[in-house]
Amino acid sequence: MKDPIILKVHIYLDETIDEPRSRAYCSIARRILESDPDICNTRWSKVDVRVNVPGKRDRIAFSRFSTGQRYYFDLPAPAKLFVDQLDGGGRPNEFTLVLHQSHLQRVEYSDVGMSWETGGTIDPGSQPNRASRTTRPIPA
Repeated sequence: MKDPIILKVHIYLDETIDEPRSRAYCSIARRILESDPDICNTRWSKVDVRVNVPGKRDRIAFSRFSTGQRYYFDLPAPAKLFVDQLDGGGRPNEFTLVLHQSHLQRVEYSDVGMSWETGGTIDPGSQPNRASRTTRPIPA
């Protein structure tokens, strides 16, 4: 049985934006986010790439607006090598990140649709609030 592809993204270093050892300017997280408008980048749900954290598994996590779920994947070896080279001061080679079904650690309900109007609550059966992708207006 073939292992289905969940996400396929070309990863490269953009030296004008990406920074070594930076959660805010991670090359892999940025390319994943840019690859699919359905992937969330809200206050509550960001693309997360965790590498070399003692006692923790290396992983990639992101949420989708369309499903309201957060997906956790084992970090493939080429992605770990990319991060290690970048953090070590080198210029990593471009590669294609391919996340397969077999990389999936778990799927959880996500708060991608949280709404400040409802005090942060959400109906799990409802559609995600796509307005949460933008900055909320500040009450006068």
